[in-house]
Amino acid sequence: MSTVFPGGRAVSSRANRTARLALKVGASALALLATPALADCVPNTTYYGTYVVCTGNDPDGIIVSAIYASVIVTLGANVDSIVATNYPNPYNPSGSALIDVAGTVTNGLVIDSGTSAQPFNPPTEDVALTVAATGRINGAAPILLRTQPGSFFARATATIVNNGEIRTTVGAGPAIVALGSGARIYSLTNSSTGSIVGGIQADIGAIDNQGLIDGLSNSAIAPGGEFTPAWQGRFAGP
Repeated sequence: MSTVFPGGRAVSSRANRTARLALKVGASALALLATPALADCVPNTTYYGTYVVCTGNDPDGIIVSAIYASVIVTLGANVDSIVATNYPNPYNPSGSALIDVAGTVTNGLVIDSGTSAQPFNPPTEDVALTVAATGRINGAAPILLRTQPGSFFARATATIVNNGEIRTTVGAGPAIVALGSGARIYSLTNSSTGSIVGGIQADIGAIDNQGLIDGLSNSAIAPGGEFTPAWQGRFAGP
């Protein structure tokens, strides 16, 4: 069967079907181009007050270098890693981020003070981290706080609420570690559903532990000694 168009040109029904299929494929491709990539963290770059949402798989991770940034790792998302560091402003070299993890961070969260070009403007990075009951943060050092050598009065700080799992993937951990004199945890809340496997080596202001902190073959908590934590809850280790 053929269809005759104005002008007398005949087109077979097979050609009609092929044309309609091509139109459908083209429309689908345009729709995909117009849809935000669900396999990435969007946006990939951060600035003041950026709100980043991670869905699907993000194999290259994300670097957060901004003030008042927010990062949401949604349920089912798998992000390679998150690095939070200061915004490189010579007059105010600071950064801060709210990070909520309901999915998985495969190779850890790094909280890095960054550096400063001005010796009397110390670089700082502060993170408020919440791990949902479905959230997982894994890695050789799943949560690493560090200050850069030679950065005068540098700070890398965090407040952590864990309802999920923070687990080292290398030997006995630690799962949470702070490196440098200005790297510390203000407070750590580990709820009844929370587990920290690999222990903690960090200065901590206070700990409220209703879940499990397991140091494996090491101490569950080995503080740096600058703060005196208020310990409670369940701990495991030698």
